[in-house]
Amino acid sequence: MYNCMPILMLSVHYTIGHNAPKTKQKLFTSWHNIDWKTANRIVRSLQARIVKAVKGGKWKGVRDLQRLITHSTSAKVLAIRRVCENTGKRTVGIDGQKWDSAKKKYDAIQSLANQGYKAKAVRRIKIPKQNGKMRPLGIPTMKDRAMQALHLLGLDPISETPRLNQRAARYDLLVIYGH
Repeated sequence: MYNCMPILMLSVHYTIGHNAPKTKQKLFTSWHNIDWKTANRIVRSLQARIVKAVKGGKWKGVRDLQRLITHSTSAKVLAIRRVCENTGKRTVGIDGQKWDSAKKKYDAIQSLANQGYKAKAVRRIKIPKQNGKMRPLGIPTMKDRAMQALHLLGLDPISETPRLNQRAARYDLLVIYGH
């Protein structure tokens, strides 16, 4: 019996002309083999393109670039790394899973698919307030935290970009997301 590990690819997108992506792919076979410098460079490049599109008012381009980020293996890897390397990594959600090993983190990359994704209920615990009363605290699952971190990579450049007309920008965002 063979022990087969799937091979995931970091995609590097180079644009030649209008809507003509040419992709160069780097292979990695485990969590320890990930080229973090390349993954950061790919995501930062896409985020810079989002900032440029926001400043130009090209909201369809912003939406398309956000989709590229949320489907990018590089962004998924960075989102999982962000979730697994903070102080809340030891706190389990309602499903009881922790991504504490390299294999679990590697398997989580493939589980971050947008299609058919629905957030699970949060685990509710009570924590004390300063006045002695208790308040509820919701703890999401690891997958939900990773999906939030993944979508943050696409939304952060928009919120950090200075715009002259805030009202028009808010209206454009409402149109993009259909509210």
